[in-house]
Amino acid sequence: MLKHFLLGSTVALSFGIAGAANALVIDTFNDAPQAIRIVGPEAHPGGSDPSVTLLDNAGGDVAGSPGPHASIIGGYRDITTTLIGSPDALAGTSSNATFGGGLFRHNQDSGVRSNSYITWDGLGGAGLGGVDLTDGGVSKKFHLVVAQADDGVVWSLELFDGSGGNDIFTFENAGVITSPVNLFLSFSNWAVDFTNITKIVFGANIESTVDFDTSVDLIETVGVPEPASFALIGAGLMGLGSVVRRRKA
Repeated sequence: MLKHFLLGSTVALSFGIAGAANALVIDTFNDAPQAIRIVGPEAHPGGSDPSVTLLDNAGGDVAGSPGPHASIIGGYRDITTTLIGSPDALAGTSSNATFGGGLFRHNQDSGVRSNSYITWDGLGGAGLGGVDLTDGGVSKKFHLVVAQADDGVVWSLELFDGSGGNDIFTFENAGVITSPVNLFLSFSNWAVDFTNITKIVFGANIESTVDFDTSVDLIETVGVPEPASFALIGAGLMGLGSVVRRRKA
């Protein structure tokens, strides 16, 4: 059963990220451009949902970029896009999934349902080799930066470990996102071995909402603010309080 956790569209204050301990990057989307465009209904004769997959940074509609890339966990990524429910009346409508300019974008034309999945499982699906997402015990949660999204956003994150276990949870946001938003999800939600991860799958619009567009800037794992950062935060708040008191005086 897919598990949902509602995360408010709160823009994290700068110390919430900069004060965090080491981050382990899953994907910055800066490297290995890819693009898929599915046009309906021609793409799915007989009414079946068309699905296109580009493996290991295959370029698709744009020039490919062979790996491995340090900005992609395991060096490589796969992207799959499925066009759902594009009837004959919507001939020429499309669903798109692209990587470029530091963003992953999923978008679809009016009246169209579609979703996209990014898979990080190494070269040729060989796996990530049991990567430690905790980064030696430092990281405690996922950090997702959403640059833009329509109302009804749902993103999923599914993890697979070396013992054959897997678990899935979702980032959710009920509002429209027009400027970058930081979302977090704790490792404690998953029942997998975070020190032995073999595959990661990220889904956009997994509930197949109509007229849904989103762009994502970054996926990584992060720790929590270090004690020194908390001290700086406290000092800053105390300083702000003294300024307010002086103004009142």
